[in-house]
Amino acid sequence: MHGHTGGTNGYISDFKRYADDDAMLIALTDRGFVKTRWLREAVAKMLYEAR
Repeated sequence: MHGHTGGTNGYISDFKRYADDDAMLIALTDRGFVKTRWLREAVAKMLYEAR
């Protein structure tokens, strides 16, 4: 997995690339300092279960 997170003044972004699964996840929010890890982990779990 390769990725990067970031944010500024009320915006958060999370980009993850799952090269082995030929998939990527981009989460964008305008909810301040909301956590996106739960979303990334849930999607990764679904990817691995679908294999």
